[in-house]
Amino acid sequence: MNIATILGVESNATPALREARDRWHDWIRLEPGLDIGVELYELGAWSWTRDPRTDDVLRALARLGSPRGHDEPTAATILAWLLIPGATSIARQSTSPAPADKVDGLTASALWVACREVQWEKPAPIAPSVLRVVRRKVQAELGFGEGCRRADRAWAAAIPWAPQWTAWEVAVEKTQTSPLAAANELLDLLADATEAGVITPADTELLLDIALATDELECTHGAPARREACGLGSRAAATVVANRLGVHEVTVRRRLQRCLRQLTSFVASAPDGLAAA
Repeated sequence: MNIATILGVESNATPALREARDRWHDWIRLEPGLDIGVELYELGAWSWTRDPRTDDVLRALARLGSPRGHDEPTAATILAWLLIPGATSIARQSTSPAPADKVDGLTASALWVACREVQWEKPAPIAPSVLRVVRRKVQAELGFGEGCRRADRAWAAAIPWAPQWTAWEVAVEKTQTSPLAAANELLDLLADATEAGVITPADTELLLDIALATDELECTHGAPARREACGLGSRAAATVVANRLGVHEVTVRRRLQRCLRQLTSFVASAPDGLAAA
């Protein structure tokens, strides 16, 4: 499934394009910059003519689709439609082992959100502003490139080891720490932090839920999820937990970030014995 299909703009007969066609002249009244003498369905070809008004048209669509503007989500979809060639290029440049369908899905999602949230008030050209955000989001989600480095420098610097690599045996011998021992250390840390009032029992349950969801998703889909937030920052994992709790995934991720900040401060200020753990 390609990006156009995911966005619902693969043909002129899709509901999004039909709705945009019906709203086109209303949009022109709201944003006179759209009155360039072409119909909606001609915009795609027109945008490649290097007309000097191209950025004005994109900005008008961004303003129409923005919650800070006219809040017309379909206009954001049309803006995304015009930027599909650039987004497709970003998806094809992915070095992630994730399946192409997953990469296209992440790219389409990032593109639409970026079109809704682009800062049209600033003088920067709209197309590169949107596509820059899309590239960073996709790279951060898939764990490669500058977007990943910006999201989580520690994970970006990590070197993945193949399961059969003999270095694992050396590492285990040197640390003499089993997965069970590591899990017990984590549980001890969470218990100490809860007892100290750094986090609540509900926070502990949330952290464990996200860890389990992340592990389940990686086992199911193979490719690692985004490694922001100490390896727990996957939007997919947050969505799984959010659905269980009946809240938005953004709420889950905010709580996760808060908990990790508090735990980091707790460990840093703890006696040497705890800090060493």
